[in-house]
Amino acid sequence: MLVPFLIYLLLLSSAVGATIRKPNKKAPPPQPRASVYKQTNRREVVRRAQHRAAGKRAMPSPIPGPRDVSPEIDDTVIYRWFHAGRGAIETDDNPSNDDPSLPPVETDLPGELSTNAAVQTCADYAWDQGYYAFQVYYRQSKDQWTCRAYIMLQEGHLSDSSYFNIYDDDVLWANGYQFLYA
Repeated sequence: MLVPFLIYLLLLSSAVGATIRKPNKKAPPPQPRASVYKQTNRREVVRRAQHRAAGKRAMPSPIPGPRDVSPEIDDTVIYRWFHAGRGAIETDDNPSNDDPSLPPVETDLPGELSTNAAVQTCADYAWDQGYYAFQVYYRQSKDQWTCRAYIMLQEGHLSDSSYFNIYDDDVLWANGYQFLYA
């Protein structure tokens, strides 16, 4: 009894399918649209520029600075790279800070400087001050580099990465350099 009913449904659906007419026309292919540029005037350009959000730039690259750097005024002087890292700066209680009467000196540098440019600027600053070691680090919240120089009067008073132990999550990148005695 089920089989004749299924055959009946199959014939009925075929008959209904044959009575539905397919469209005689095919849909036309999509036509390309012409683009129109809107003419503008100076007032509109100024208005758009004033409402534009402040641009963002990339953060300094986590690539260490140059291996050696010399002040621009004296290329016989060589500061040797000894540390690159993030999240910590060098303590003032380091071997390069060996004269209490000559404390570390510090200056801020623009945040848009590349790592290499910040290192070069800091080397020039340290040499101009008469200092023989420095660290340069980038603070994310201030969007600036900080150059901190140490006197290092005595040969052999070398710092190393273990002195970068003042932890600060705001420090995106830090480099340490010291003078090479010949």
